[in-house]
Amino acid sequence: MAGVPTWMFWAVSFLWDFLVHAICCSIIMLPLFVINPKGAFLSSAQVGGPVYLLLLVYGWASIPLSYFYSFIKNKPSSAYSLLTTVNTLVGVIPALVMTILYFMITLNVPLNKTSLDNALWFFRIIPNFALTWGFANLNLIGLDPWVCSRITNPEAICDGPAEMLGIAACCSSCPPGSPKKFCYVPRDPLAWDVDAAGPDVCFMLFVGAGLFGLLLLMDSWMAILCESLWSKLRTMCSPKKTNVSADCALDGTMTEDAEVMQERDYVEQLVLNGQTSSHALVAFNITRNFGPLLAVDRLSFHIEQHECFGLLGVNGAGKTTTFRMLAGDLSPSSGNAFIGSTDLRHKLKKFQSAIGYCPQFDAQLNKLTGREMLEMFALLRGVPSHMVARVVNRMIDTCDLKEHANKTTEEYSGGTKRKLSIGMALIGCPPVVFLDEPTAGVDPAARRRIWCGLQEMQSSTGAAFVLTSHSMEECEALCQRLSIMVNGMFRCLGSTQHLKAKFGQGFTVLVKLCPAEADAISTAIASLSARMEEEFPGAWELKDSHQCLLHFHLNNTHLKWSHLFERMEALKLELGFEDYVVSDTTLEQIFLAFARTQREPENVAVA
Repeated sequence: MAGVPTWMFWAVSFLWDFLVHAICCSIIMLPLFVINPKGAFLSSAQVGGPVYLLLLVYGWASIPLSYFYSFIKNKPSSAYSLLTTVNTLVGVIPALVMTILYFMITLNVPLNKTSLDNALWFFRIIPNFALTWGFANLNLIGLDPWVCSRITNPEAICDGPAEMLGIAACCSSCPPGSPKKFCYVPRDPLAWDVDAAGPDVCFMLFVGAGLFGLLLLMDSWMAILCESLWSKLRTMCSPKKTNVSADCALDGTMTEDAEVMQERDYVEQLVLNGQTSSHALVAFNITRNFGPLLAVDRLSFHIEQHECFGLLGVNGAGKTTTFRMLAGDLSPSSGNAFIGSTDLRHKLKKFQSAIGYCPQFDAQLNKLTGREMLEMFALLRGVPSHMVARVVNRMIDTCDLKEHANKTTEEYSGGTKRKLSIGMALIGCPPVVFLDEPTAGVDPAARRRIWCGLQEMQSSTGAAFVLTSHSMEECEALCQRLSIMVNGMFRCLGSTQHLKAKFGQGFTVLVKLCPAEADAISTAIASLSARMEEEFPGAWELKDSHQCLLHFHLNNTHLKWSHLFERMEALKLELGFEDYVVSDTTLEQIFLAFARTQREPENVAVA
């Protein structure tokens, strides 16, 4: 996402892991020099070298294999458990079974040795099996000198069960002129033979190279294309599930909001006319299916430079799925997105290099400090080396990280990790920044400082922000436009004030009574309630009362502000309450009204 080529990322990761593996192999070899009374493995350099080579090539094959498990499991502990289980089942256990079967042949049990040999070649494709079998063979080869030196009557054994006893190396023909009939001839540990380690080394070299190539293929545009085709195939083969979330008004009528339709038509014209480069971000008919479930349904919107666009929705509405698609972390089932003239589907790496992404869950290296994380991302984003320190210090101030910048991230609280994630997304000034609940868990004072920093950076760099948040206050403070998502679709779109004016549901009236005894307060509440019914018949509701503070809701959307204030002033003079506050419908009330049409959580597969 920072513009590092796929091959370089995996190659550097592999080189580092292989270096660590080589050091571990050297440490493993040390005890063999100390505790090795019979000379097994290290009877000579001829065997000791192949042992070390076998350990090295095992890392060559197993490291890329372990990378594949990162695609299967999200948690390292789960991936490690799965890797250990699979290695045991397909590596160690088959090696034990094959050893037993070969031993049974030496006992004249009627088994087909040719079939066993063929099966052995197949199992050697598995790195763990190849390592186990190769070690067993090298152990026997290393013990040959010790075993042969203890044979006192070679003629009696070599003329009979030598091969059955596994000591054929002790019964080779002696060179001419030798007084002995049978001599020990060292075996080549790396010979291309069933009883040597040569095939194991070669197979692991081949498997490692193949797995690494397959890994690069999985993380390329071809993998995204295959995933998209697979998703379409699953959708075609699954029973169609109707998305009941068609955009509708708050009264439940099945009508799409005019602004949503207008935005879709505008984006369609931009794409058809090739004018996407005039906008910071253009998303066109972004759709994602999970089997029969339509998680995100034909989202279309555009974002200008210097603009913050907000996505609101309850859990399961499709916000995070939309973010993951636009960040290139999840391929869309259909649709496309553009940053300038770069499109998501065909130029993924270039598209990703133009975005900053603050995910919902923090992704940081525990052993690095916050400053080191920011320095690393600054260098990855192409910040010149001589400017890194200044850029990082500015970002530390923006994200309120001064007190914790030099601590390792494993010491950070949840709120501090969110601050660092914001900084990692913003550093390097990417033209488009995705912020998925950026200030969740951050204290109110720090949250406001971060808001100010975001607004300052937006105005100075021209970056476009895409924001999701459960904080209505945050959306009102940062977003020029926002949309409310329900069941993967836009239900409304526009500025905060436009949404309040269009979908407003009346007024909120807070009344503060004069302090008095409990009985007097009860009487005052009853009197005020009676007068509210007279002034606003059938259009008021007492939502809450707490001691002297009363919360009324007026659902008369046609009432003028001037008339409302006139009536409240008259009531204040008549009943003598201390004060009152009148406000229009809040963004939260509008959001909750739309959210009531969201599908039940158990029917939603992806947030």
